Amino acid sequence: MACMKQFHLMFTVMIAMILGCSETTTEEQSSGPGDESGWLVSFAEAKAKSAEEGKPILMEFTGSDWCPPCMALHDNVLTSDVFKQQIPEKFILLKLDSPRDKSKQTPEEIAQYKKLSSEYNVEGVPTIIVADATGKEQHRQVGYSRETPQEWVAKLIAAGSP
Repeated sequence: MACMKQFHLMFTVMIAMILGCSETTTEEQSSGPGDESGWLVSFAEAKAKSAEEGKPILMEFTGSDWCPPCMALHDNVLTSDVFKQQIPEKFILLKLDSPRDKSKQTPEEIAQYKKLSSEYNVEGVPTIIVADATGKEQHRQVGYSRETPQEWVAKLIAAGSP
C-alpha cells in the first residue's frame, strides 16, 4: 500500500513538472524575440539591409522591462496595426534594448547598445532615431507623449521621407 501511495505521489509530481515545463516553453515563445517580427538587433545587419532595400533605419532605443514610457510606446504604437501595416514597408526596424534583465541578450547586443547609445548621444529612453544606410542620423524623437498610433506613424513617415 505504501508503495502505491509513493507511486501516485511520484506520478503526480512528474505530471506537474511536465505541465510546468510546457507552460514555461509556451510563455518563453510568446514573449521572446520572435514576437517582435521584423525587428533586427544587429546594427551591421540593419545597415546592410538598409543599403540593399533603399530604406532608412528606424532605431528604437528602449528599456523594455523597466521604462514606463517605453512600455507605453510599445503597447500603444509599436504593436498597433497601423504601425505594423505602414512602417516596415518604409523602414528597416532595429531594436536597441537596455533591459534590467539582460539574460535574453547576447554580450554583443549589450556592448552594441552601450556603443550606439554613446555615439548617438542617447540621454533617455525611449529614443527613436531615423538614420540612413551609413548610420547618419536624419531624425530624432525622444520620449512618448501618448500620441495615437496614427499620429505617431504619420509624424515618423513625414520625418523619414526623402
